[in-house]
Amino acid sequence: MNILIAILGLSFLILIHEMGHYWAARWLKIPVVNFSIGFGPALFEFKNRHGTSFTLRAILLGGYVKFWEEDMPNCNGKSFDSHPVWKRMLTVIAGPATNLICAYIFFVFLGLSGVTGLKPIVGSVLDASPAQEANIQPNDEIISFNGNKVLLWQDLLWYSLSVLGAPDVPIVIEDIDGNIFEKNINLEDASLAELESTSLNAVIGMGPRYIEVKPIIGDVLNDSAAQTAGLEVGDEIVAINGKYITTWREFSQSIRISPNQNLELKVARKVTGDDNIITLNLIPASNPTAPESGLAGIRVGLPEVVPGSAIFDEYYTTATYPLSQVWSYASKQTSETLKLTITSFYQLLIGKLGLDSLGGPISIVQNVGISVEVGLQSFIRMLAFINLSLFFFNLLPIPVLDGGHLVNHIIEVVTKRKPSERFLRNYQAIGFSLLVTLFVLVTFNDITRLL
Repeated sequence: MNILIAILGLSFLILIHEMGHYWAARWLKIPVVNFSIGFGPALFEFKNRHGTSFTLRAILLGGYVKFWEEDMPNCNGKSFDSHPVWKRMLTVIAGPATNLICAYIFFVFLGLSGVTGLKPIVGSVLDASPAQEANIQPNDEIISFNGNKVLLWQDLLWYSLSVLGAPDVPIVIEDIDGNIFEKNINLEDASLAELESTSLNAVIGMGPRYIEVKPIIGDVLNDSAAQTAGLEVGDEIVAINGKYITTWREFSQSIRISPNQNLELKVARKVTGDDNIITLNLIPASNPTAPESGLAGIRVGLPEVVPGSAIFDEYYTTATYPLSQVWSYASKQTSETLKLTITSFYQLLIGKLGLDSLGGPISIVQNVGISVEVGLQSFIRMLAFINLSLFFFNLLPIPVLDGGHLVNHIIEVVTKRKPSERFLRNYQAIGFSLLVTLFVLVTFNDITRLL
């Protein structure tokens, strides 16, 4: 069901993009031959009074708006190229622009509905890390980061993504005694590439206050290392390799640093109301996306954390923005997300991010499916992120994409004539080769991750 919702969500974003082209064309009185959602065989089709055929096709991940061309039967001067170049440019830009507007609306919704998350209070600081060098201490509360107000811990992480690699990033904190200080955290040696193998908390060198729960297993995934080891729901981990533990954090850390290594567990299992200590051997699997990190296939048994409960009030908060402030919140979220997208693309071009970090349709659907499982807010935020990715990547100067069409129109504006057929053939051949290569690469990455 989550995968189905993910596919429908992505199809909606594609629909929004193509509707942008269609609405602009209708407004500018440019006839449209076909409006298609998906590729492959047609499942459903109807024609409106303006002569546009609307088609739903079998493969939902894609879509297009088709305009009249000179060599089409019954064209009769209705071709797209017969209209003024400014109209054609606006029609092309309208698709990505609609994705940009949609992302902004999603962020407005998040701001008005209230975003729940961990309070921005430091729980731990890593040795020899940027946070420690900035003299940030446990129990410090983050007030602002790089000039942005921080209401939730995820705000801090979100804002830090766009400044990885920057020196002297200003951070305002309030210490446990109520004193407010402005400090600078040096992220010059940090990069997005590190996130392929570690967490963002580890990169900046500090983590939030987590609920310290007992190492009790709440769920065991099928065909996982934990199931192979014989772990069951309700088991409490007492010791690992002879070392006693009391928190889930200690257990998960041991798993993470021990891929393909044997961990001898002392486990307290409830048997007729009494604890029966047994010994099990767990060999964490290697994480496909980060081989140096281990996976066991288990979830923690969390205490009930609901608004109003003592645990919620201590560790969590809900950030809700009034109508007068939500517009600036949405603008900031939109600009920061877009900045992150551009930064990631740039680091990919200069080699700081590996090509194996790219994902295709399978990875996108998987990630959106995970966001569905987490909750509505996570799902909406993921759709906003994909909207902005569609906005940016569709404007790249690659034929077939909107940016490639814009290049042709800009050449026409500058030279006062349309690009030659020879130029178009060569340009399209290069663009098509790039897209095919990219598709093969991301599909290979997707399949590798699945295996």
